[in-house]
Amino acid sequence: MKILVVNCYKNEASFKKYLSYLKHHLSSILTPALPDQLKFIVRTKHSLSDLLFDVDSIKGGGGVDGTTSMGDLFDKVDFVFLDGDSLSYIPWARENDQIRLLVKNCM
Repeated sequence: MKILVVNCYKNEASFKKYLSYLKHHLSSILTPALPDQLKFIVRTKHSLSDLLFDVDSIKGGGGVDGTTSMGDLFDKVDFVFLDGDSLSYIPWARENDQIRLLVKNCM
């Protein structure tokens, strides 16, 4: 089971605390059913391009190694967790393009 965790925190220490909390609780819930099958993919809000594909504009990343087609990595993700500072997300800000596309891909 692959779990994508997106860091939108400005403070790295805050994100590490959140990630530790999330891993602990998800592992305690999911490990009995899926032992040794949890894989956490941790990204920042600026490093999502290889996971995303936008059908409307035919834009997307090409995969980490260039061999994965656009969107293939996203199709293998089972859960997406996105967390950060409440003031770090303004939907129309250019720096949040990848977050908007991630939310669109999740729908």
